[in-house]
Amino acid sequence: MNKKKDNRVILLIHGFKRGNENDFEYLEDPLMKFNLPIINFEYYDNYDKKTLNWKLFFKKISKQMEELKDNEIIVVGYSIGAIIAIYLENYYPNIIQVISIYPAFKIYLFDWLKRLKDLYFKRKRLKKKIGKERFNKLNEAAKKNKIVEKYPVKITRNINIFRSKLRKKIKNININKTTLILSEIDEIVHYKKTYKYINKFNISEKIIFFNLSHYSAMKDGQNLRNFIISEIKRFNFDK
Repeated sequence: MNKKKDNRVILLIHGFKRGNENDFEYLEDPLMKFNLPIINFEYYDNYDKKTLNWKLFFKKISKQMEELKDNEIIVVGYSIGAIIAIYLENYYPNIIQVISIYPAFKIYLFDWLKRLKDLYFKRKRLKKKIGKERFNKLNEAAKKNKIVEKYPVKITRNINIFRSKLRKKIKNININKTTLILSEIDEIVHYKKTYKYINKFNISEKIIFFNLSHYSAMKDGQNLRNFIISEIKRFNFDK
């Protein structure tokens, strides 16, 4: 497969990782067929407390983009990384393609409640705000959600602030460059609310659905991986 240009790179942006897991472990090998440099961008490190700050996330993004200012960039983002990918397309003209997989614009409350109630609310304030019955139900749901226990408190708080600021900075989604992928059975991203949010850009009819679990989509989704590869090929090599 011949390169279209020798300055193109593929930038992979992960989501809210548990430990140092690689969201793109099962995608990197298929991407190598394009003979383009692949950058697995790390905007924070769970095990380095100095990096767990939303302001530093933006600084790391700016630094990475400065290093790639002379490159044309194909961005593949996952979860929160999928929001970052769309954000980058808004502000960096050298982004030539975005594949946004399960963008975490809207998330299910109970997945974060156990941490959020300690970070943003006092228990009494939260109970008063939403009512005792609802508070108890959400609290029980949070206790049953074992995934939440893997997330450090500080990074959860900063990721949520970061996610909120990214949303506010996104003014447009360029459908000529962007492929949006959602799942109706996503247990983290609230697909109906995310779909509604995306629809404000009048591009909801362009959304592609691959109904897979949020945490195992890239591992279990052979069809999803094939689709991503075909989109990059179609956009960059078939013209």
